[in-house]
Amino acid sequence: MANGYVKSLQKAIDIIDCLAANGEMGVTDISKQFNISKSSVYNILNTFLQNGWVEKNPVNDKYRLGLHIFELGNVVRAGFKLREIAIPFMKELVNKTGETVHLTIFDDGDVVYIESAQPENKLSIASVAGRRAHVHCTGVGKAILAFQSTEVIEEIIAKKGLPRFTSNTITDPVRLKEHLAEIRKQGYAVDNIEHEQGVKCVAAPIYNERGEVFASMSVTGPSPRFPDKKIEEYALIIKEITANISRRLGWSGDHNGQKGVVDEIIESN
Repeated sequence: MANGYVKSLQKAIDIIDCLAANGEMGVTDISKQFNISKSSVYNILNTFLQNGWVEKNPVNDKYRLGLHIFELGNVVRAGFKLREIAIPFMKELVNKTGETVHLTIFDDGDVVYIESAQPENKLSIASVAGRRAHVHCTGVGKAILAFQSTEVIEEIIAKKGLPRFTSNTITDPVRLKEHLAEIRKQGYAVDNIEHEQGVKCVAAPIYNERGEVFASMSVTGPSPRFPDKKIEEYALIIKEITANISRRLGWSGDHNGQKGVVDEIIESN
């Protein structure tokens, strides 16, 4: 067996694939299909059930894929389309700023880094593509969190907490909400050495065709290269670029005048 192979995890993956191919199946059917004990199948399915990966039909006690699988599929599809549209703009942003550019999407209360663009011949921040990060302490995270509903913000605070990473990390819920209100007004977020020592970033939200903020983009670099004047300059550039990306995704508004979903969020918060 190859190194790094987890047999129990492979069983769980096989069950998910089986449900995808066959629709509803019972514990006995799955047990026979893979020659796994019923108790093992039940434990795997119950774990998936508690996390929304499968659902149980109350009429026949059979299992089927759950809503969370659908949501993950939407995240993947959105990520592919976003990458395709955003990469040329990321290169443009690198050329204009000479700094590292990150692209992220919002998933399960976190930000997930899906793409990075690096400047040449300059000390830059290492690529973090594929990593997850908290939303309360990163520029990319705050640029998304600020445009979520009050309920979503409260849920994330309750579920994820506000852990401290540096002395500048905002860990008080009231202060964070006040800070998010400022971000909504100005249309961009700043990570002022809140997640990593010596690192600053400027980030702006990306909207989908429904006017929902589901992604963000940032300019990131060593804090000495990000004085206030530079932050203001980068904010103007990145807001324009993320607005262009949003329009390519089907968004019809602009960062300072979007009507509908974003206005409702701002009013409710």
